[in-house]
Amino acid sequence: EELVDNFSKFNIPNPLVLEFIRSSIKKRYKIAVASNNSRFCITKWLNKFGWANSIITLAVPENMKFVWKPDPKYFRSLPRYLETTNNNIIFIDDNTSNIIAGHKSGLRSILYKPGQSLEKLASQLD
Repeated sequence: EELVDNFSKFNIPNPLVLEFIRSSIKKRYKIAVASNNSRFCITKWLNKFGWANSIITLAVPENMKFVWKPDPKYFRSLPRYLETTNNNIIFIDDNTSNIIAGHKSGLRSILYKPGQSLEKLASQLD
């Protein structure tokens, strides 16, 4: 429990990213967090911002316990988990290895560079 509390305390996103997420929720985009962290940990973090009911929490599926980003198996599982197709998913990450793996798995993948204009990022979503 203490470890989860520490995760929640110290993983505070850039205020511009928070605004981007708020704006995306208002536009009724479906948002999911694809993380190597536990579902419990991510849900606690989302609750901190009041988003637990607005954002889908993705953790490694039970049958893939030792598969994490950037393993292509992880990315290939996302459409099935989200009950959609690759065409309806845009994967955004700040890690180049994850972006490459997402792209190779057929996901539209966008590299976010900290400090990058989120208006530019948002324009890439349309």
